[in-house]
Amino acid sequence: MAGVAPPSSSSASGSASGSSNGQAGSMGEAGLSASRYYFSLEDPKENWEVGDKVGAGSFASVYKVRHKGTKEICAAKIIRLNNKMPNEFAMVKDEVDILRDAAHPNMITLYATYKRTNKVWIIMEYCGGGSIQSLYQKLRRPMTEDEIKFILREMLAGLAHMHAHGIIHRDIKGGNVLLTHKGEVKLADFGVSAQLSHSQQRKSTIVGTPYWMAPEVVYEGATYDAKADIWSLGITALEMAEMEPPNSKMDPKMAMYMTPSMPAPTFRKPAAWSSAFRDFVRLTLQKNPARRPSAAALLAHPFLADASIAPLRAAITLVRARAKDSKRARAAAAKAAAKAGKAPAQPHAIRRHAPPHPQHVPRRHRVAAKASPNAAGQANHQAAVLAQANRPIQPMRHRMPAMPAMVASPARPAPMPGLASPRRAAQSPRLGAHMRFLRASNENPPLR
Repeated sequence: MAGVAPPSSSSASGSASGSSNGQAGSMGEAGLSASRYYFSLEDPKENWEVGDKVGAGSFASVYKVRHKGTKEICAAKIIRLNNKMPNEFAMVKDEVDILRDAAHPNMITLYATYKRTNKVWIIMEYCGGGSIQSLYQKLRRPMTEDEIKFILREMLAGLAHMHAHGIIHRDIKGGNVLLTHKGEVKLADFGVSAQLSHSQQRKSTIVGTPYWMAPEVVYEGATYDAKADIWSLGITALEMAEMEPPNSKMDPKMAMYMTPSMPAPTFRKPAAWSSAFRDFVRLTLQKNPARRPSAAALLAHPFLADASIAPLRAAITLVRARAKDSKRARAAAAKAAAKAGKAPAQPHAIRRHAPPHPQHVPRRHRVAAKASPNAAGQANHQAAVLAQANRPIQPMRHRMPAMPAMVASPARPAPMPGLASPRRAAQSPRLGAHMRFLRASNENPPLR
């Protein structure tokens, strides 16, 4: 498998080798050995040097780490367990089991796991290219068809493998698809994934991120299967093409509830994309899950026939070059400021002047803002929208009721003829005189 090689140190590999080292019988913590994958009780910092934070979510943070023995660079997902959620550790074990049992070149590679007090460390392959979401944000443009088709082909290969093993990802989106420096595509974040048994081929809990959730996941009393991932893949295709998922201007929960009743999403500017791409997205976004092709069937779609890694690799190289140039520029500015005896500008001071969200812009300024778009401002807006959109929904014991149909507000009683507004009254001399009399009576009440 491409990517970072597994650490060869015995201390690291032993933590992920199962109970063969004899420690499993003396764990001292109930439930640690229940997983098919072994959680070491050693201090992970004895084997790993923790570097910069490279990602953060609602329930975990991801750090760049280096193994002290092999010097290999990996990623550590550190999850702080919540005592108020007794099933949280069981969900972590499920994620680890999926990474171990369903290994595939298009899935993130698992290397080691640790359990220390209320923290769980999952050591995984490091993907230096970041997520798809971060890539198009750094490019400050939508992704091209050539970039999108390769990503979709690799995602489908990973999903086809997962679905063949009875696993539903349930949270496919741009933020959960990672890229290596070489352009390899990896499905990640299996925290809400589900393993289907032979006797249970469908799930019924509401899980996922609202804008990417399939209609059948939201329906009350309905069940769903792996076809829910196909819908999320189609939404991710639109996300890459337009830098945000459909309906992202709506409140996330409102968008989730309205998904079953709204028409299937499509491109804002269909003419800008090839007919093959439009047909691919149309197939993935069928409201009826039975009409959606499987991941294996979509791999044969003509849109993916000439997919190549070269365009995506070029985009990643461009982003890395920009990052290096920006780093050198900041270092030069800091050096010049130190030489002049001035404090260098802080990044937060620059972000403070970022354009506000369009909803907070006064109405009289919105037309001017649309008339003179700014690439950096649009990128900042997309980042703010997706930060709100990417908050996943955890499994719920009871399903939410479906959103009731919108009911029109009752009609207002008809106003008296001619008295609807002062402007209409002024057009009639008789009515205008009557209104002036009423106004004068209110201002100067009669003496008694």
